[in-house]
Parts: sequence; C-alpha cells; structure tokens
Amino acid sequence: IDNLYQRKANSSTDGTRVGQGMVVSGSDILIQNNALTDGDTMIAALWGPGAGVYHDLTITGNTIGRANHGIGIGSYQAGNSFFDNVTISNNRINDLDVWNNNSALHLDGIIIYDESPDYSGGISNLKIFNNYIGPNIGTVNTAAVFIIAYTASEAPSTQIYNNLFTSAPAYSWTNGFIAASGKIYNNTFIGNSSGVNSGSGQAANKSEIRNNLFYNTSAAGCSTLTTHDIANVTSDYNVYACAGQLQNVIVNSSGAYEFYYGLPAWQAATGYDAHTRLITDPKFVDAANGNYRLLSSSPA
Repeated sequence: IDNLYQRKANSSTDGTRVGQGMVVSGSDILIQNNALTDGDTMIAALWGPGAGVYHDLTITGNTIGRANHGIGIGSYQAGNSFFDNVTISNNRINDLDVWNNNSALHLDGIIIYDESPDYSGGISNLKIFNNYIGPNIGTVNTAAVFIIAYTASEAPSTQIYNNLFTSAPAYSWTNGFIAASGKIYNNTFIGNSSGVNSGSGQAANKSEIRNNLFYNTSAAGCSTLTTHDIANVTSDYNVYACAGQLQNVIVNSSGAYEFYYGLPAWQAATGYDAHTRLITDPKFVDAANGNYRLLSSSPA
C-alpha cells in the first residue's frame, strides 16, 4: 500500500472514534509513503485469530497527523498467535493535540498491545527506528511509543533506536516518551516529558538503555528513567542536558516510588550509568527551527 492520501474531516470530534485510515491483517505487508490525516488510528494492523505466526510487516516513510494513534498494532484474539518481524521506520507523526479530551484510553504516536482474552500471543523481532514523533502532542496523551508486552520473550527482540521524540513546551507525554522494554539506544529526546518508562505491566522483560540524549529545559527537574523492575534494566553511556535536577525513579515490588535525585545518587544506588554524562548545552544545529542534529563542537 503506497502513495495514498487519505483524510477524514472532523474525526477528532467523532465520539464513535471511527475514521481509521487503514486496517490490515496478514503477512508480507508493506505500507509506505502515504499521507494520512484526521482519524482515530491512521494505520492499524491486527494479528490473529488462531494459533500461528503472522510475519513481515513494514510501515515506512509515511506522514501521519491529527490522529488519536498514529500507528497501532495489536491483537484482540485468543489462540497463541504471534507477529514476527515488524519494522516501523522513517515515519513522521505530529499534531495529535487535536484529540485533546476526546482520546478515550490512549493517545500515542505508536501503540503496540496484546488485548487477547488469554494474553497468549505477542510480537517478536520488532524494530522502531528513524521516526520523528512530536512536538504537538496535546495535554491528554500516553506516550510517543507505548508497548505492552505480556510475555517475557517479546522485549529482548524489541529495538527502539535512532528516533527523534519531541514535545512542545506546553505539553508532555504522560507516561514518558517511551513506555516499553527492550533495547533502547541512540534516540534523542527533546522536551519536558519523562524519558523512558520501562517494565510497567510487563513480564520480567529486560531493557538496555544506552547512548541516548535527553534534553529537558524544565527547571522543575529532568526525569529520565522510571523502572518497574530494576533487576532487569541496564543503563549507561547516556547524555543528560537538564535545566533542572536529574531525577530517576524505581517502582518497588510494593508499588511505592523511590526517587533518586542527581546522577551520583542514582549511580551509588544502582551501579548503573557509570559512563553517563551531564552537560549544559548539546549544541544543536538549529533547535529553534527543529533541527536537532549536533554541531561538530557538541559535547554530546
């Protein structure tokens, strides 16, 4: 499916939340170079029903705007079905703020979920890279990338890398830029949202958070990592540029939040981020106009 233009006028005020741009199911699917705007979920991919493996879904080069979900991939069917080899790359997703206060449960750039009755299925070999999500995300939202994985086998094969995630000064992602587990590396996070929320509602899924740049201009503080399973998270070689104090959070087994303020306190408590650095100015090429490439003189 390629080179389509699709728009559903006034869908953000449609209480029935219809207006999906595309709904696909099956294997060997390529969705590329489409312009999709004004709808609930602009690209929806479903897997199931029944046991078996669906495979090879690629969503690339699309421009998506004014949507409740930019891209949604999920299962509502029982029966131990899996989706293998899913690639989401080079997509531009923005202007989600038109759905403020009418987005029901979620408002996400990319959402991946398993809501089958028995939670028996899942996704393997998921790659999300080179996407640009934000900055107009609204005040009622969830995450730029929101993944709920119910089986421990899913996260090790999930990779989220080389993406640019932004939020305008008036907005922030409620659950952080990324609410997911897996290998999360070489991403740039721009804005006042929390960085990575790892392990929420997931089954002992390991996360590696490395080589990311977090730039937060809020004087109230800079929250970069919230983890619900500290034993299954490793974090290092990141760069933090925070106007306020760095803050990381561990949600312990009883559900209580343990706050660590400043990088030394976090390092002492966890042993993580031994090579992570704090800087004041990343030296972007032209941040005012949305060019977040780094100058050759950048300390990052």
